Amino acid sequence: MATQLTPLLTASTESVAQDLRCLADVQVLNLQLVHAIRLGMERDAPGTCRKFGLQADQADGLRALPQEHLWPLVCAVGQSCLFVARSDLVALLAAPLDLVGTLASARPAMPLAKFPL
Repeated sequence: MATQLTPLLTASTESVAQDLRCLADVQVLNLQLVHAIRLGMERDAPGTCRKFGLQADQADGLRALPQEHLWPLVCAVGQSCLFVARSDLVALLAAPLDLVGTLASARPAMPLAKFPL
């Protein structure tokens, strides 16, 4: 399936929309986040690492990945989310809206648990 997908930078808007319909919701999210991180790394690498909770080696790995490998990566990962929810997500959802931004910036954006491979 990955070899049938057209890279975003060389495709027309119509063909990209068609290709995105072939992806599951988690795959579309993974693709969008990888693109956002790569763009952010070009503009402000330290800020992007902070915003997305990335270690330097993780950010460097995403930046070093060739553009033509993004679609195959997303397809290979399948229904697994590359970027998981924060451990304090429930608390942020329950907090008053005027405090959510302060709470989110004061707490590290850590995932719930780390599973050994």
